[in-house]
Amino acid sequence: MKKLICILLAVLMVTSVCVFASVVSAEENGALGYATPDEATKDEATKDEATKDEPGIFPDEPQPAGTNRYYFYLPDEWVNDYAFTAGIYWWEGSISGEYWPGNMAKSAGVDGVYYYDVATDTPTIIWNNYLDGGMDNSSAIYRASLQTVDIAVAGGEYDGMIYVVNLDEEYINSYNNKVTYGGQWYYYYGSGQYGNAQNKADADEIFTDKSFGEWATPDEIPTEPVIPTNPVRPTTPKPTEPNTEATVATEPSEVPTEATEPSEVPTESATAPTEESSTVEPEPEFALGDVNMDGKLNIRDATLIQKYLAKLNTLTEAEKDLADFDLNGKVNVRDATAIQKKIANLI
Repeated sequence: MKKLICILLAVLMVTSVCVFASVVSAEENGALGYATPDEATKDEATKDEATKDEPGIFPDEPQPAGTNRYYFYLPDEWVNDYAFTAGIYWWEGSISGEYWPGNMAKSAGVDGVYYYDVATDTPTIIWNNYLDGGMDNSSAIYRASLQTVDIAVAGGEYDGMIYVVNLDEEYINSYNNKVTYGGQWYYYYGSGQYGNAQNKADADEIFTDKSFGEWATPDEIPTEPVIPTNPVRPTTPKPTEPNTEATVATEPSEVPTEATEPSEVPTESATAPTEESSTVEPEPEFALGDVNMDGKLNIRDATLIQKYLAKLNTLTEAEKDLADFDLNGKVNVRDATAIQKKIANLI
């Protein structure tokens, strides 16, 4: 009997130790953050939901009352030696826009994403790469200027949405016979992300593509435009008086009877140019439009003006004078456009 009781007590003790060890192990695993398979799956799902709910990057500028804010993804294929940013054009509405190519779009803080606030009563807009290509379809700048079709926006249903170009959708513009591109509106979630649902969490898929389709004509845009003869802006003339005096100094040599007197005059006049040149340095002449003062008129000068207007760089007073290509006393987009046309031999 005693032997049986001892065996039972031994079994009870072993069982207690095992239960205690299991409890301690479970508590330690919990403290160390270990989770069961079910809990791990639940955590992953929660993490995915948190990513979808994560707020995106949007412009800091508040949207003015009475406007719709439209976003645009500028395709990489639309950036070339003539154009580097996006433009938006409209011709009707209570808030007037600029002449073609319209207003320079604003950066949304994400690579390739631009936006602009347009009056709510504006019925139609056109996105472009902010380049006036003119009407000569044989010119390089004409082929480098790219745009969308006319996009109907009446009703305000696209406020806060982003337009994405489909490079496969090519159309011919009835006004200038130019190839234009279609696309589609998507809900914009910020940070360059967009999808087909108003709420990011409900989207079937979240996209970050700058465009869709295949670029059919990349080789038509040249990278080395022809540079025509530059118009020269009037500058302060170089001093010429010393050379004139030196020429006059040789006149006494024609008088044979007074040989001693002329010899003194050339000596004085010959030293005058040396003194003049040591104190007066001629100002360098730069062609009108040669904003970077490299001696050439090219697309880099137009780009400097565009970046100055977009407040991406600054210009000195001398550079502003050279940038005023139309000589109206102001530096604006018309100067950049005029330089681009001059490069393409359109003016």
